[in-house]
Amino acid sequence: MFKKLLVLVSALALFGCTTQGARISQTVATQFKEGISTEAEIVSALGTPMGISLSGGSRILIYRSTEPLPSSLVLGIFYSSELKKQVSYEVNSSGTLQKIIYSELSVPLQR
Repeated sequence: MFKKLLVLVSALALFGCTTQGARISQTVATQFKEGISTEAEIVSALGTPMGISLSGGSRILIYRSTEPLPSSLVLGIFYSSELKKQVSYEVNSSGTLQKIIYSELSVPLQR
């Protein structure tokens, strides 16, 4: 009986364990160099951005991903969360990278 329960708990914990969006990390985000890398290099490495904003003659390429974090069982209740990551690359009118902004946020999920 315990083995069946363990299998069920493991299956529930793994359910929906997929990453949405581009796979980004701080290492990937900072592989490009401000003042040197180009928009073409960024798009070639990471693919099409999820969004593009215009700001004062610059373009901002936005990449996002969402990854599930391991679930925990507390007092018989499953708690789970996901890790939301975003990296924005600001490129000037000539296509040169000017600024990188990387952020991560852990968000609890309601079940």
